[in-house]
Amino acid sequence: MLATHGINAVDGVPVLDSLGAWVKQAEAMVDLRRANGTSTCNRGYFSAQPAPDRVREVFGFYGLSTLLHAGGPV
Repeated sequence: MLATHGINAVDGVPVLDSLGAWVKQAEAMVDLRRANGTSTCNRGYFSAQPAPDRVREVFGFYGLSTLLHAGGPV
């Protein structure tokens, strides 16, 4: 919304267009893959699957437990 209205800073702090940054990152990843075969890493903390018990706990907290039985996660 801010980028649409030409606002790129608030009180001297830069405001990033998150969609633009995401698209630029995707373009960079495509360029890297084409240039030398670089790909994303699917190991480590951020790529790990959560424990099923934790998923049930979080879904329950947000009142979404019915989604677990309707073909949702876990």
